[in-house]
Amino acid sequence: MTYNHEKELEQLWEWLQHEDNLFAQRTSLLTVTQSMLLVAFTTIIASSIDLSKLVYVSTLSITGIATCVMWIYYGFRIDKYTIKKIKDILVVEPQFDNYSHILHERQQHQLEMNAVFGVLIPVLFIITWIILTGNYILLTF
Repeated sequence: MTYNHEKELEQLWEWLQHEDNLFAQRTSLLTVTQSMLLVAFTTIIASSIDLSKLVYVSTLSITGIATCVMWIYYGFRIDKYTIKKIKDILVVEPQFDNYSHILHERQQHQLEMNAVFGVLIPVLFIITWIILTGNYILLTF
């Protein structure tokens, strides 16, 4: 019985696509979550209730920043896991020697993708939260 390298490569490719899809879906979820928090933030600021606006604004800002920090942490973890998996495949599976350049390119792609979607987008949201909250506090007091 011969070993089917093509099938193994196809399974690896499907796994990598699956990981990309999960990362993209979770990035969309982060964006939707941040958008909903920002809508709640602006609704509270536009409301006429003055008693506890600062508490609500602070809570929303902390929640927004915390979800971004968790996302950055998640991005690094998934990046670390995927790169480890690729390295393990290169070391343990000798049949992938001919495809090592593809796996190395994939590793580079993973790092670039994480830099943009795992760090840049959450950092931009964190900056947005700091600016909005800071402006509200400065204008209120």
